[in-house]
Amino acid sequence: LKYAARDLQLAGEVTGRDLLPAFQARLEEAPSNLPEFANGARIFDLCVKPSVATMESVGAHFAISTVFNDYVRTERMFCYEVQVKERKREQAGAATLSVSRLELRSLITRERLDLSACVLHFGGSDFRCGIGRYGKESHAACFGKLFGAIGKLSLVQLVREIDFAFPGRDYTLRDLFLDERRRVAHVLLDETTERYENDYLQIFESNRRLMEFLREINSPVPRPLQVAADVAISHQASRVAQAMARGEADAATARSELLSAAETAQKLGARLDPSALHPFFEETLHACMARVSQGQADAFGEACDLLELASRLSVWLDLWSAQNKIWSLAASGAFRAHLQELPRLARKFWFDENTLLARASRPAGVADPAAAPAAGPAAAAASGPIAAAAAPAL
Repeated sequence: LKYAARDLQLAGEVTGRDLLPAFQARLEEAPSNLPEFANGARIFDLCVKPSVATMESVGAHFAISTVFNDYVRTERMFCYEVQVKERKREQAGAATLSVSRLELRSLITRERLDLSACVLHFGGSDFRCGIGRYGKESHAACFGKLFGAIGKLSLVQLVREIDFAFPGRDYTLRDLFLDERRRVAHVLLDETTERYENDYLQIFESNRRLMEFLREINSPVPRPLQVAADVAISHQASRVAQAMARGEADAATARSELLSAAETAQKLGARLDPSALHPFFEETLHACMARVSQGQADAFGEACDLLELASRLSVWLDLWSAQNKIWSLAASGAFRAHLQELPRLARKFWFDENTLLARASRPAGVADPAAAPAAGPAAAAASGPIAAAAAPAL
């Protein structure tokens, strides 16, 4: 049906005839086995129409998404090229107004369209975007009127001015392409979380002793206080993990503080969110493996300590890349000076100790038995480099 929608769109552009009503009338005759969808025409309205992209919707997508990020003069979006000819953005209180002139070109059909775009962001997920064909005089008049009024008019009056300057349908966050919709949702969520994080921290610190007392007498902690504890402890732990990843904190100190945070969470019946720590642990592991590659002796212990800490905090890391790097380095002879550290490294990275030690100890030029074809399932299991690579996931 999505392909059919695109066919109807192109046919309408070529012939000037709207074939959609007749097509939907035919779809109405196809009943759905799901009551909520009724028939094919309703499925088309609910599931297909929102995905139909026009040049105007591409322009709206670009105009809304650039409220949150910087842009370049020429940018490619899927099969479209967008050139920003003019743009101005101004903020008044919580509202942000952006007016731009965009030139769109389809890289497939070579169609070009010159648009005026206006976006008013009220805050949060509330947007009002208007799109219209560019006209030099009308664009200049709209430009001057809207920016002249943003500090004088109420938001309701400003919306009316935008409706007058850009008649027709308006575009919102739901008109963004799916990937961009998710990205903007994460940006908005981060802003909201940051805005209220300090409130949660203050609630937690003000009521920490009360929570400890309630736990001592086996009395349930009220849910609002428990949520505040979850947020506060996870926030503090993520700050420590971030400092560790960026080399701004000593590894031993960071480890002690993270374990202390986990102990506090357990004591108060709170939850230390592993997802808040995961990206920083991944970053630290990457840095450790770079040092292991350089043969730095202390890096072996740090990598093992990191995995042990991650396990205790229920932060499960993807070890695939690190395992492959260790296996390759062992074959290259890079570990011959560090054979005493290898057994622990092997255990933490789910290798068979003897197999890894044999590979690292092998003199240069000697063939690797693990690379030879296995004689059967038992031999394959014995010769494989990783004894239980999938175990952490289980």
